[in-house]
Order: sequence, then structure tokens, then C-alpha cells
Amino acid sequence: MNIKFSPVPVEDRERGRNGNCYNPGSPLTEGMKKQFMEEIKPICIEMERKYGVPAAFLGGQAVNESGFGLTRTGYFANNFCGLKFVGAWGRKPPQIMNGQDFGVETYQLIGQPDEAWDGSVRIIENLGEDRLIFDESSRYDNRYFKFKSKPEFFDFLCRITYLNGSEGRLYPKDLRYIFDEYRQNIQRGMSIRESCSLVACQLGKSGYCHTEEGNGTPPQRRCNYYSRVITEAMDEWNTYEWTKIALTQN
Repeated sequence: MNIKFSPVPVEDRERGRNGNCYNPGSPLTEGMKKQFMEEIKPICIEMERKYGVPAAFLGGQAVNESGFGLTRTGYFANNFCGLKFVGAWGRKPPQIMNGQDFGVETYQLIGQPDEAWDGSVRIIENLGEDRLIFDESSRYDNRYFKFKSKPEFFDFLCRITYLNGSEGRLYPKDLRYIFDEYRQNIQRGMSIRESCSLVACQLGKSGYCHTEEGNGTPPQRRCNYYSRVITEAMDEWNTYEWTKIALTQN
């Protein structure tokens, strides 16, 4: 099937918008949604069995952040949560341009709005609001990890990003306490839904996610936003059953 993406300005000067770079491609049928969920279900269950990161949460997160795998980063890079290469392993711009020097493959999200916030992103042409054409050759803020497969992505997300694996940290904060608390909550008898919603809340509060309000969103509003959108996805697809399977197998 030929997947089409809403254009960014460099692709279409009239219809292109920078914000389109985040939109899932189309068509996205109900059958495609179900297929995506069926493909990631055993992977997410294995991640909970192996690392203790809740399968239910991972499923909801992938739906919310990748549009069932059809965002550009999901489709072209098997990157279902927008994991950026910038800042990985503690390196800071402008040292990072791409992953080649570090043995990592990256994907550049062309046309992405400026997320460097340091004046380094050069505008070639301003066509109007949300219609900027950038000099992409010198950008570091729109480089994302590229993975060979779904299992490779989820393993990296859990082992490196969330649990600070031995290869170093992708995210500059130690997030292990969130998943330690999740396992303790399950052992105390907290429901899977509530405990997974709390994981989303804590990740949001930590600054992990973007919100509709932008980069300066207060921590509690980040918590409320991320908990709401992830829980909605978990509810819709009943990914709680995935965690039940994982906990039964442990």
C-alpha cells in the first residue's frame, strides 16, 4: 500500500506546513490498526517480562506517539516514540550532527519546527506561519534514532531510555524509580489501569513528553496530559490484557 504524508513546506510551498511532519500517513484503515497492535503485542509482553516496563503502557504509548506506526519516524525509522539522537549518552550540541561518528543510524525529520531553541536552525525562506523552509544540512534537533525492527526499538526504549542500560543514557534523567514504583503498586494490589496511568503521569511530570502547551508546560499539567492521552489509548485497545499475560508468565 502506498502511504502518503501531509506535506511540509519544502515539499509543497502552498499546502505544506511544518506541523505536518508529525502527522500519521494515510490511508490508515481499521485493519492496519489491528495489524500493528497484533505485531507489537508479543513484543510489549516480552518487555514487561524481561524489564518490568508495563506492556499495557507500552502499547498505549506506541499508539499515541506513532499513529499505529504511520508517523514519519515510525514508518521510516521504526521509532515509535520519537526518540531523538540529540543528547544521547550525555553528548550536547553542536557536537552531535548525526549518528555516523558514533556507530548509530539516524533519521532526519525534514521540515520539523525548530526544537533547538538556541538560534542554530537557519531559515532559508519564510512563507508564513508554520510555513518555514530550513537549512536542514546543519540541523541537529530533528535527528532521530533509526531502528532495524520493532523488537529492536522496544528493547532500546525499555533497556536504555527507561532503565539506563549499561550503554549509557538516552534521557538525561534517571527514570528507573517510575518502573520500580509501578512494580510495587502491582504487588500492593493497585489495578493495572491505575498503575499504568501513574507511569504515564510520572513520565510526563519528568519532562519526557511534549504537550499541546509547548516546552514550558508545568510538571503537573504534563502529568495530566500524558496520563490522559495514554490511558485513552490503553482503554480503547484494552492493552491491560497484555500486562495480565506478562504477569501470569512471570
